[in-house]
Amino acid sequence: MQQIDHNPKESRPTNTIWWVLVAILAVNWIGYLYFNAADVWALAVGGGTGLIFALWAIEISGNKWPFSPPGRR
Repeated sequence: MQQIDHNPKESRPTNTIWWVLVAILAVNWIGYLYFNAADVWALAVGGGTGLIFALWAIEISGNKWPFSPPGRR
């Protein structure tokens, strides 16, 4: 078995950007629904939320479909 060199002082990248995006989305939803009724702009906010959720899921999963057969990408 091969040994992989590892730097013990190497820092691991954080997921800070996703927490920031969640906070921004929460503020957008709360602010929008407080001041307006649901309409076309609500659909745009919902679409943006779905887009960010999809990007997060793709990054977390490594763009792998959980039900795909082994050995296929």
